Amino acid sequence: MTHMLAEESGKHAYMRPLNEFRNYLGARHYDPAARNWLARSVNPETGHIKIAPNAYAPAFCLELLRYALTIDANEAEWSMRTGKPARFQILGMREVLAIDLLWARYSYQAPFTALTEYKSIFEQGNRYYIPESYQGFSRADLDVSKSVEVPFADAQFNGFYEGLRSVAEAAAGCESVIKKNGVYYTNVNESNEFDLDAEAVELFFEFELDRALEYYGPHANVAPSEAVHYLARFGVVSFKKGGHSEWDRMLRIGNQLHRWGLREILNNPEALIAKLSGAAQVREPLIESVETPVPPVAECGQYLMQF
Repeated sequence: MTHMLAEESGKHAYMRPLNEFRNYLGARHYDPAARNWLARSVNPETGHIKIAPNAYAPAFCLELLRYALTIDANEAEWSMRTGKPARFQILGMREVLAIDLLWARYSYQAPFTALTEYKSIFEQGNRYYIPESYQGFSRADLDVSKSVEVPFADAQFNGFYEGLRSVAEAAAGCESVIKKNGVYYTNVNESNEFDLDAEAVELFFEFELDRALEYYGPHANVAPSEAVHYLARFGVVSFKKGGHSEWDRMLRIGNQLHRWGLREILNNPEALIAKLSGAAQVREPLIESVETPVPPVAECGQYLMQF
């Protein structure tokens, strides 16, 4: 790529932003501050969770999304200006919505943050560019051996509606539930793999996007998991067959993360250890996982008011 960009003809110059994006990603890959240090599994007996290097941190993911969308928006402007087809596209509407869905699953951002960024860049003209100079990191800079267990789950962790159960649908008396291994989940579309229906995505962008941002956008004080329930309710997403329990597990971790306000310090292991260790002193003990019945509508309404 570097040699192609160096050609005097400038034939491949349009790929320069892609090359810069790739170089930046490579340079930050082992940056400890670009990592999420909270594990994605909880000890079911103790309610503890490990602090260890994991996937990219929320702030870094948001930064990368902004760069990618800016590159795409600039290419789209070139296409409109020249009347020629765009030469590449990193993220389409379907991918942006998938990012929002997965960010909601892991409680990485407030609901529909990715869609808000998409509108900000493509409709409002905002741009985010990779810095001209930045520090590079090597494998030795990321201490993968570091691992500490700290208290995490509390008495709400195994609550009826902390996982793959929609309190909004239950309160309205229209929740369809499915029982697997003694546990009830909100029924969702299933397919052979995690997927977003292309037609449903287009309809969502055309008719539902503004309403979604109004009620569940980043400004709203709601749990990120609400975005998952919202999109599942509209049939936009299909979960992989048999994946109810895994989504339920991750949504519980995400909701717990949201309740304890950990999102902004996920890339700081020392801060995570200090906050979770300190919180353990005032936390109610972890309740045991039990078969979750389908509560009456009155109870659902009561829960919705608390929520």
